Amino acid sequence: MGLDMRFYKRIYLNPKNNSESGLEYPSIRVQEYTDFDGNKRDARIIDGATFVVVKIGDMRRANAIHGYLIDNCYDGDEPNCQWIVVSPQVIKDLRFICEDLVKHKKSKKFKELAESKLPVYHGFFFGSYEYDEYYIECLEEFLDMTKDLPLEDDCVDYIYSPWY
Repeated sequence: MGLDMRFYKRIYLNPKNNSESGLEYPSIRVQEYTDFDGNKRDARIIDGATFVVVKIGDMRRANAIHGYLIDNCYDGDEPNCQWIVVSPQVIKDLRFICEDLVKHKKSKKFKELAESKLPVYHGFFFGSYEYDEYYIECLEEFLDMTKDLPLEDDCVDYIYSPWY
């Protein structure tokens, strides 16, 4: 029980341009992905598929990151178990904030800085509401999970799915 956070990337499959027959989708394309248990798998994409969803990673009880994503990407009533589209720009902005906070983690003004840039987000079993080592670990975990994402690729967007 608590705030479980899953992150995915949605890769759009662009049709190839075939001058003889117009636009066609490739007949079969193989895409490697990591399943929910961390095993490497191949997805075979067949005719007519428009996108494939690949898991990026999981986090647990990183309520400040959850709050930022909800405040910047979601305008519904209840985000629980929803797929929330997160733009590459939001990920870049959140990475910038996390990097800045991690850089200042030993500063005497860290708590004040964290409260203003990435405040904790309250919810049912959402974890600690302190600006402590766990808070910093969550920032570092998010940075590590998102460091190699193709944030300039027009054929990819990102999905955040909280469960609590």
